Amino acid sequence: MLVALSILTVLFAGVMLTLVTAQNTWSETNASIQLRENIRIVIEKIGREVKECGTDQSGALQLTVNNNNGVNGSDIVRFSIPVICQDSVSVMDLSGEVAY
Repeated sequence: MLVALSILTVLFAGVMLTLVTAQNTWSETNASIQLRENIRIVIEKIGREVKECGTDQSGALQLTVNNNNGVNGSDIVRFSIPVICQDSVSVMDLSGEVAY
């Protein structure tokens, strides 16, 4: 009886170790996927914003990058977007995007 209990304890410990390892791996993989998805969304949004940037008289894009001026030393990217507004027309849609 004692031998059987010992074997079951070892097997149970092995199964629990496997489950904990699998759960940790799943959590890390899920976090990596979410990070990549967020980066993809940001890159798409920056691409749309850059396409909408105006140009100055020399034809250069109205895009400014301020290095290390943001939160925790991050960079700040500012876009100048030429917009012609008509009376009481908002240039932003409900989600905060530039309205076309």
